[in-house]
Parts: sequence; structure tokens; C-alpha cells
Amino acid sequence: MNVPANPMSVWVSQVMGYPVDVPIPASADDLIADRGNYRFLHLNVGLPESVELHEGVVLRDGPRPLTAEIYSPRGAADLPVLLFVHGGGWYKGSAEDERKLGMQLAEAGFVVVSVDYALAPEHPFPAGLNDVVEAARWIADRDNIAPFGGDPDRIGLSGASAGANLAAAATAVIAAEGNQPPIGALVLLYGIIDLTPVAAIPGPNPVYESYLGEDWRNRISDPRVSPVNADLSAFPPTYVCCGDQDRALGFSLRMIGALAAAGTAVTASVVAGANHVFLNIPDVIPGAAPELHRITTWLQSELASVRVG
Repeated sequence: MNVPANPMSVWVSQVMGYPVDVPIPASADDLIADRGNYRFLHLNVGLPESVELHEGVVLRDGPRPLTAEIYSPRGAADLPVLLFVHGGGWYKGSAEDERKLGMQLAEAGFVVVSVDYALAPEHPFPAGLNDVVEAARWIADRDNIAPFGGDPDRIGLSGASAGANLAAAATAVIAAEGNQPPIGALVLLYGIIDLTPVAAIPGPNPVYESYLGEDWRNRISDPRVSPVNADLSAFPPTYVCCGDQDRALGFSLRMIGALAAAGTAVTASVVAGANHVFLNIPDVIPGAAPELHRITTWLQSELASVRVG
């Protein structure tokens, strides 16, 4: 059997629905060129009719606007809000790519804000992280989120892959700054949470160099980069999900152990037969739909009791 040069090829082939041999990037230019490849847009069919789509909502105006897609159940009023951070290795991806997953989350009774944060290498760390924190603060203003049916006193935060890194890092930043806005629940989907093992691999790494700079190995211990190093005792209840076929599973397991050691309530879910981003392809991965139901049920339970202000 031919083994793809890049392990990403396995799960990308599952998502695309045909065999793909993903090339290994050699430079920042390769990353930029890759942005148009293997997108998830073909998955945006059969979208939930009970959910309204609001495209290009401006969270920040100015020279570098910050926008999001917002998904609201029709007739929504005072629903918990979930800030969702898409994946893409910090250099690609968009809210539109994960639109169907975001709308499925909204269908379960949430107003979902899927943020289009700044991408590297044009906007390296901490630009994307700062955008996620700013999006959370935008949601916390009732004047902003109430027109979409959201309750700013009940905010959850979730991210996928590199987006899970940003979601966890944003949680650490918000906690360090006094928990404003308050995050009531955190969901980490197949997250890249700890960069330490990657730093041990010799040679250049265009992804991390583009995101963190040429001295990226000197920055990996920063809790805003490797959130496993954050003060996890200040984290809200956290749900960590990964597939057992995912090469990112080790990151999730380390985060689960670190959260438990810190005394933070953590729910761990390892889904059999699942690879990276499996929640986007429930027609391919049998365990995806049940896992999404477990996640939304957990979120509803955690956010139902969060009332601050």
C-alpha cells in the first residue's frame, strides 16, 4: 500500500470524498497558495432550514475589519451563545468553510458566532488570538448579540484544530485579565494544544514559522501558544474531543490530564474510527452525529446554569 507523504492526506481525502495527496509546504508562499485548496465548501448543502444565516457581520470596523458569520435559530431569544473558531493551521480556513457544522450547532439551541480571525503569515501571532478575544467581548455586549437572539450572560467558546488552540489561548487570556467576558464552557475539538513535541522535530517548519516567527521554538512555552501551560485552574468546565485515528490525539490527552490535575472539570471523549475534523463529515464517520449530540447536550447543561452580570 502506498503511504501518503503527508499524513494530512488521509483525513483530507475523507473530507473531499476522493483520494488526495496533500503536498508538504516548504515556505510561507506555499501556505498562501494552499488557501484555495481542499476547502470544505462542498459540505455546505442541506443546511438546517430552522437556522438563519447572517454573513459578514462586522465586529470591528477600520483598516483591518473583523467579521463573523452568525447562525441564529429562527425566533431565537435569550439563547446561550457559542463563539466558534475555525481550523486551518492558523493560515487558512474561514467561517464559510465550517458553516454547516456551525449551523448544526445552532440548530441545537445556540446562537453561534463563527469568527473570521486574522491569518498568518500576513497577520502573525498574536493577531488571530486577539481577534478571538475581541469577538468574545463583542458578544458580551447585549446591544451587539441580543438582536440575533443571544444572551450575553451565557457564553461558550469552541474551536477546531488550530481554532481549538486559539479558543483555549483566548480562554487563558480572558481568565488572566479577570474573566471578562465570562466564559461558561469550553469545547476543544481535535486541538493543537501543546506545540512542545513539534519543536523537537529538527529542521524548518513553515506553518509555525509563519504563525510565530523564525524563533518559534523559543515561544512555544507561552501559554498563549501552548495553552496546556496556562493556569488551567481558572478555566471553565471543558469538553475535549478527538478521534482515535487522529495524529492530534496526543495533544488532547495531554490537555485532559493537565485540566484534571488542575482541578478543572473536564469531560473527555475519544471517538473510535474517527480522524481529524470528523464532525464535519457525519455521512462518512458513523460516530460523528452521536458525538455532536453529546457535545451540544453537554453545552446546554453547562450554560443553562451560568448567570452572571
